[in-house]
Amino acid sequence: MYVSVNSRPDVTASVSILSQRMSSPTKVDMNEVKRVIRYLKGTEDLKLKVSDVQNKLAPEVFSDANWGEDRTARKSNSGYVSLRWNCILML
Repeated sequence: MYVSVNSRPDVTASVSILSQRMSSPTKVDMNEVKRVIRYLKGTEDLKLKVSDVQNKLAPEVFSDANWGEDRTARKSNSGYVSLRWNCILML
């Protein structure tokens, strides 16, 4: 999880869901793991580059939470996204 969050945030949700099923994986789970690996191999040339443009745009943070939404485990969920607008996607 640490690696996906800090290096490839585009696959963090998939890795999080798949890591919850590690105790008893099924064939469907293994197919999903293969799909994530194929995606990573196909997008290994994409990089986030911090530009040297001196934009003074303030970072934005969005958050959301729910209380007991998961009907099976009755767990609460929360999350946040932090955006800095001086990053560009390099191909």
